[in-house]
Amino acid sequence: MKSNFDFGQPGEANSEPVRGKNFPPTDIYMTDEEVVIIADLPGYLKEDIQLSVSGIKILIKGSKKDLMKGELVQKERNSGDFERIIQLPEPVLPNQVRAKFSNGLLIVSYKRQYSNEEQVPIE
Repeated sequence: MKSNFDFGQPGEANSEPVRGKNFPPTDIYMTDEEVVIIADLPGYLKEDIQLSVSGIKILIKGSKKDLMKGELVQKERNSGDFERIIQLPEPVLPNQVRAKFSNGLLIVSYKRQYSNEEQVPIE
């Protein structure tokens, strides 16, 4: 019976970083007053992360080098460069964004411009 799994050759390390268009994984929350984005970046340093905003998009990018020298036998942890553009639920002005990095979490927040629906009179 043929297996659907590709285990590779014995001793062969997967040299590709485990990341893709969804790295870093993020959650987005909306309260009545603000939007909060939380991104998981374990093992990264604050100095290795860049953050920028434009309209309804946020760009998170960074880089992390491997910690160890020697022969790689197994690779599951993220390393190298990454870049992710995240669509925001509401527009943001760059001067309204606050960002904090702590314990491998990047927490970005901004005040909502449209907190409540407003009725429009019909003529």
